[in-house]
Amino acid sequence: MSNSYHKVIIRNLTKSSSISDSNLKDSIYELLNMCINISTLRNSIKIKQEKKQRYAVIRLRNPNEVFEVLDRVKNRRSRNSLGFDFQRIADKDVDIDAEMEMPGRYYRKGQHIGKETRQMEFKSGGGDYVKKHLREDVSKYVCGYLNGRTKGTLFIGVNDDGHVVGVNCDEEDRIRQSISTKASDP
Repeated sequence: MSNSYHKVIIRNLTKSSSISDSNLKDSIYELLNMCINISTLRNSIKIKQEKKQRYAVIRLRNPNEVFEVLDRVKNRRSRNSLGFDFQRIADKDVDIDAEMEMPGRYYRKGQHIGKETRQMEFKSGGGDYVKKHLREDVSKYVCGYLNGRTKGTLFIGVNDDGHVVGVNCDEEDRIRQSISTKASDP
């Protein structure tokens, strides 16, 4: 796995000058570690400001932690169940906005990523697809993209409607090597 971090950005933090950036950081640290049970370091939280509005950028280790924070913070009902006083980080009656920023491309099961186009091809990849059909499909679509002189992406684990369904793949390294070898064959 790369050393890239996955990030959650929490916007609409308090404008109150009586709450310092340091206190805000401490409160977010407590929220993550004590209420959401995500073990993180205090220095992985940065408080920034843009147009007189403060926001927090939080570095996390993996996408699951990002999704957990989003699920627990973005929705008012979920926030209320945490037992955390959100007025320590946000002004009363102001909705907190949380979003994710991840390195590369990460998709969540059930997420809609768009419609198939000439540049995006979807394969749901169920059953023995990875073992029996993946190499052939990669060859076919890479060749098509090269012949069409367009960039394209073959998404495995996405159904025809554009929803991520995922793929179980216990031989990922071997398959990546096989695709790489096939792509470099003359």
